Order: sequence, then structure tokens, then C-alpha cells
Amino acid sequence: MIATVFTALNEASVKHAAAVRDAITHIKRVVREAQARSARERADNAKLADGVRAQRAASGGLSPAMNEMQKKARKFRVDNGLPVLEFFDPADASVHTKKTRVAPKSDDDEDFSQKRIMISDARNKP
Repeated sequence: MIATVFTALNEASVKHAAAVRDAITHIKRVVREAQARSARERADNAKLADGVRAQRAASGGLSPAMNEMQKKARKFRVDNGLPVLEFFDPADASVHTKKTRVAPKSDDDEDFSQKRIMISDARNKP
């Protein structure tokens, strides 16, 4: 009786180990396929972007259709009281400047650093 229990446990353990191995193999294959698909899509996107950049360089800027779409988008936003976004040419390098973050002036910014709390407490004491 005990031998049959151990045999059953051993068989279950072997089946479980095989199921885990199969699952891991399946997961690895799915990951490889997803990575390959992602790499293909990145390469396709890079080709498309290069083509658009070349077309813009050859035509001297945005196509007339894009300019017309921007005008329509601006008019729609103004007519509906929405904020108007500034459109820019991505080829313009001056647009891609790094912006620096300005530190907030108020204590309501949830900055819980010890130095700032101690300075704030010292200023508020009579």
C-alpha cells in the first residue's frame, strides 16, 4: 500500500516536472517570437521615418496636405475653446532643446526631504 502511494507521488512529480518544462519552453518560444516581431516593426518604422525625412528634405518642409491638416486642426481647436498646440517641423533642431526643470517655490510640492522640512519648520517658529 505504501509502495503504491510512493509510486503515485513519483508519477505525479514526474508529470508536474514535465508540464513545467513544457510551459517554460513555450514561454521562451513566445518571447523569442515577440522580440523578433518587435525588431521587424522597429526596422520598418525606421525605414518609414527615413523615407519621410528624405521626402521633407527634398520638398523643403511639410507637404501641402500636412499644412492644410494643421490649419484645420488649429481652427477646430480655436472654435471649440481648446488649447492650440504649436506645430513644428521635427527637422528643426532648435525645437529639440533640453528643458531644465524649475524647482517649485511652494512647500505644497510634496517634497519630504529632511532638509526642506527642517528649514520650513525653523522659518515658521516664532
